[in-house]
Amino acid sequence: MTNVQKGVLVSMLAFIPFYFIILLPLLTRNHLTSKMNIPASVMFSRPKEIFLVQSGIIPPTMKIQISGRTARVPRDFTPVELASQSVLFSKTQRPDSRSLGFGAFKNSKPIEMKETGVISWFVPADLKGFFDYTLSAYWHPARLMCKGYFLISQGINGQIYETSWDADTMAYVFPKAGNSGFIGRIFRKTGPEYTEFAYYDSIDRVQLTEWVDLAKMMTFDYDHDPSASSTQKPVIFSDLLERAAINETTQWQAVETSLNQYFKTGSSSWILPIVAVQEARGFNHSLLEFYRKFYPLSKTDPAIATLWNDVLDRTVRRLVKMEMDPHLNLNYLVVNCVNIGEFPLRKLRIKINLVVKDKEETFQSLLFPDNFLFPGVDKNIEVPPPDGISVHAATNIRWRVLDVEIED
Repeated sequence: MTNVQKGVLVSMLAFIPFYFIILLPLLTRNHLTSKMNIPASVMFSRPKEIFLVQSGIIPPTMKIQISGRTARVPRDFTPVELASQSVLFSKTQRPDSRSLGFGAFKNSKPIEMKETGVISWFVPADLKGFFDYTLSAYWHPARLMCKGYFLISQGINGQIYETSWDADTMAYVFPKAGNSGFIGRIFRKTGPEYTEFAYYDSIDRVQLTEWVDLAKMMTFDYDHDPSASSTQKPVIFSDLLERAAINETTQWQAVETSLNQYFKTGSSSWILPIVAVQEARGFNHSLLEFYRKFYPLSKTDPAIATLWNDVLDRTVRRLVKMEMDPHLNLNYLVVNCVNIGEFPLRKLRIKINLVVKDKEETFQSLLFPDNFLFPGVDKNIEVPPPDGISVHAATNIRWRVLDVEIED
């Protein structure tokens, strides 16, 4: 081997560690900040430790428990979304209202990192491992790329924090998209249990101190046994419905007790008092969503199903005024609809009953499938009956709205 060949070989061997240790990290850092537009102050900062210390006046709260983990929620917040292990509250019925989310899960879901290609093969699959691996990344190219894609996918554009409640419970606290508030992704150090606690407001952003004030009161009983006997007095369903209908001083009790019973038993019948509170507070959009989700689970109990339908009928009467008459010459019904609510309506599904010669004919019709009925607007819709049914021969006409969508 000549001296020139030896020099080339030495240069190549020297370039390899230079490329992986110096050049590749520099190129990665430049790509993330210049091409992916991630601020350097966010991209290269490490999670900052914070302590859960009360800093303000905390409003009266209710206690919500899921799988042994307990969170505090302001009493004037109303459930707007509900799943078997999580719940979302809002202060008002507006979609941009101040909101609080709480979920307690058996384990965490991994972060999807398909955009990073083969790099994702070298990243821990579990969520805590992923955060531990990436959030403190400063120079390692693979960690930086995964961190960058995670920040972009979550809309994170601010400082990330780290905190703990006890020796077995810690969390990474992330800014919500648009810096509207914060979400704590909470992990058990010695087990797979995972908890989320989010507090945000897209109009009047939630400060970190506000998130801390509520998060500080969370408790974690990972060995909680929901089947264990309780010393508390039995919950009476009718009492909850009564409290839901009175006023703010009792409605929060109905929400608190009903949610805890639902998360404990999984029975959809406990949703009715929550829906009654939604009705009293004017959360019509959420009420209809709950009806679609939980009413089919209650059909086997006629008494509960009747209560659900009563709530739906009262809600519809606050949203739309309807009248129905047969056309004088043609075989169809003229349905007059007036939106008396605050938001546009669409997809009104109605059930029509015609009594013809001592026989009842029933059919359904969908109004405004592709357009909206705006607040204050009065419209007439022509609804033809199925073939073989004459509306002029009907001696009685009844109808009921089965469903309606609110566009808020």
